[in-house]
Amino acid sequence: MTAYATAGASDNSPSSASVIPASKPAAAEGTGVVIDAAPGDSLWSISSRYADGRSIRSYMKELKKINHLTSNELQVGQILRLPDSK
Repeated sequence: MTAYATAGASDNSPSSASVIPASKPAAAEGTGVVIDAAPGDSLWSISSRYADGRSIRSYMKELKKINHLTSNELQVGQILRLPDSK
């Protein structure tokens, strides 16, 4: 997974990318932080990476809701807004 924008990265490899706030205001829900789905990413893997102590299932449900996803399928490069931390 790479960030929508990178900060201080010398290349575009996932290991050198940083997740940073989006330049546009956040929607009614979400942090304003966006990410790109990378090869091998799933809603579960993204949720487990960013849930930060929350239930992975509830984080995944909120991730789907704020991104208006109707299935669990992701496309490489798909932009996702992350839920607020609670």
